[in-house]
Amino acid sequence: MTTRAGLGQDAALQAARDAVLGDAADCAAGWVGFEEAGATQVTEIVDGLQQRGWQVTARPVQGVTLTIGSWELVLLGGAPQGGEPLSLLALRSGPGCDEAFARREAGASSPV
Repeated sequence: MTTRAGLGQDAALQAARDAVLGDAADCAAGWVGFEEAGATQVTEIVDGLQQRGWQVTARPVQGVTLTIGSWELVLLGGAPQGGEPLSLLALRSGPGCDEAFARREAGASSPV
């Protein structure tokens, strides 16, 4: 959906985030863009996610939170006139993931 919306991925930031996740990698998925994203692109991505069963649960000032099953996705960035890169982070909840995140947090000083 991000490619269809005309947004490219920042591979270096993506690799850094993946490295931070460690053993929690099965409980998180992320995407970091490098281009400015406008409101039209954000709307296209949210619409595409909703067509796949995701439900919008919150719309903070500069983002959207969606859920499906045990997953929660936060989409941040994108401005009405563009100007900000887009970032998506999905986290899965449940005992196994909660434990993996707790282990990761206890052993690292870098935020995910």
